[in-house]
Amino acid sequence: MKTLYISLVALVGLGGALSAQTITDSSGSSSVNYFSESKGHADGGSSSSTTFALTATVGQHEPGKRKSATYYLSGGFIGTLDAVSAGAWITSAFPTFHTPRSTNLIWLTGTRLNVGTPTVTISGKPASVIASSPTDVAVRLPTLPDPGWHSIALTNSLGTTSIERGAGVLPMLYTDGAAASNVPFDLVFKGTKNDSVIWALGFNSGPKIPIAPYLHGLTLNASFVKILPSFQITDASGEFRLPIPSVPFVFTIYCQSLFITTNPGYSPGSFSNRVSF
Repeated sequence: MKTLYISLVALVGLGGALSAQTITDSSGSSSVNYFSESKGHADGGSSSSTTFALTATVGQHEPGKRKSATYYLSGGFIGTLDAVSAGAWITSAFPTFHTPRSTNLIWLTGTRLNVGTPTVTISGKPASVIASSPTDVAVRLPTLPDPGWHSIALTNSLGTTSIERGAGVLPMLYTDGAAASNVPFDLVFKGTKNDSVIWALGFNSGPKIPIAPYLHGLTLNASFVKILPSFQITDASGEFRLPIPSVPFVFTIYCQSLFITTNPGYSPGSFSNRVSF
């Protein structure tokens, strides 16, 4: 495997979102925080390529040249390419978040994306390619009624490259990494500012139960559901993080929420995806 060198430079004064991210090496045994500056906010998920490994640097510093075929940054990661090898690689997708009624354009950024005729799928559904260049491809978001993360894959004559958490459909629940027993983590509620959120825990999943007029539907077993106190999202980002302490998991717990909203993309409200831990 050849190595793609990325230098994270010009972190201030570019007008994009500046955020601290974690890149984990291929062994999974250690990680290091970097800063990334991008067109928008890109903050989790994974991007992979059969051609490239990742070496990230901050300024003139190269802390161990950690390499990984998969790095965990949703929506991707913007950087300056110091050296380019043969192959294609998506490094980011912008914007990251959408609604079930969205028909947004999504800009994929990377390297050697338009060699041959690129095709793009989002969670396996074809996305129409509107324009392409070696470093950018614009696609039309297909209908994605299910909330949560959706993967984006681009295929051209050089192969296939993908981002696991390329597009997030609101309202949604997620954790930054896999929830594990005896390890603290954040349960992230992502919707729109001023959404009212009713959330529930259950001990079994179930078939989707549509509840008009709300979108998506309940996917917890209705016989084993505990409704918890509701809350309102007050942050402008539409995000609320609930810290889950370090506790042992003796059985699987399922969580889902109903977001009641004025956001026209999913008004009057919608159930989120289901997560488990």
